Amino acid sequence: MRALSGVAWGLAPLPGPGWALQPAEEASLTGAGSKRRAEFSAGRHLARRIGQRLGHPIAALPRRDDGAPAWPSGLLGSISHCDDLCVVALAPATRLRGLGVDIEPNRPIERELWPELFTPEERLWLDRDRTPGVDSSRFAFSAKESYYKAFAPPDVHSFLDLQVETDGLGFRVVDPVAPISHRLSVRPLGRWLLTTCSA
Repeated sequence: MRALSGVAWGLAPLPGPGWALQPAEEASLTGAGSKRRAEFSAGRHLARRIGQRLGHPIAALPRRDDGAPAWPSGLLGSISHCDDLCVVALAPATRLRGLGVDIEPNRPIERELWPELFTPEERLWLDRDRTPGVDSSRFAFSAKESYYKAFAPPDVHSFLDLQVETDGLGFRVVDPVAPISHRLSVRPLGRWLLTTCSA
């Protein structure tokens, strides 16, 4: 378990050994393939381990109707995975009102996908930005993912409904309909990129 901006988080390799699940969690996996089962069990294993260390034991973590984990009362959390890594971030609900995490491979997103993911304003700075050690297109994608996980804004239906902006001191995700003040953090981890969003 590690600390990141006041948030406890952990990593697990995928596919992993296939950690045991609780019956309520198994019910969320009806018809799931081996890849989805590996991702799901890794996330639940990490969440239980981190929750225990935070003093918030997690007996079971089934899915809500919208697909997000049903975190127990008093705990905020977020789970993300890419092809070979799973990450979980947790924090007491007394400390934060929103928490999102995203793990991505630290490599460019194909240019032909940019119009579906990034606004024209974003594409301008993506062409110019040269942040050392961080692929900007992947970061912008990851920032929107972590923001959505943190707040689940009901007005957001596509990546183009959010815009990543910089004021020269840092980055923020702008929701023009219902802006939320937040902190965005990005960290290169070898060949991956870890982004957290919190408020």
